[in-house]
Amino acid sequence: MEIILVFIGLQVLCGVILYLVLKRFFLRWFAKTGQLERIQSEIERMLVDLNHTTSNNIDLIEERIAKVKEVASEIDKRILMLRKELEKNDKGKNLYNSIIEQPKRDIPKAPSNPVVSGEKDKKEHILELYNAGFSLSVIAHKVGTSVGEVELILSLQQKE
Repeated sequence: MEIILVFIGLQVLCGVILYLVLKRFFLRWFAKTGQLERIQSEIERMLVDLNHTTSNNIDLIEERIAKVKEVASEIDKRILMLRKELEKNDKGKNLYNSIIEQPKRDIPKAPSNPVVSGEKDKKEHILELYNAGFSLSVIAHKVGTSVGEVELILSLQQKE
């Protein structure tokens, strides 16, 4: 009987040891599972945040692309306007060059005495050049006087 009691005691002791070892093992295993679940939930939250951030960034990029397209269309309009203005400028230059290249018509020649002595001769010479169609600056240069003096003489002559 004693042997049976010792044997039962040993079985109980082995059962207790086995229970403690298995409990520790299962707690570690289930604790790892809990850690895995926590890690998995953290990864899922990070993915949600990443998706949200990515969505916001895509929206910002699309807005900026739209702004770039608007600016590009405005630039295209300005380039088109600039080309039209350049064409007008070229037409004006061509017209100006064609006018200059046309043979000169009968342009009256100035009398040969460039500097006139005496006020009476000077006045007559200015009137003569003016009636021939010369500009005030050309008349002033030919007579050897200022443009203001030529204007004064012509205005006095018109009053008379």
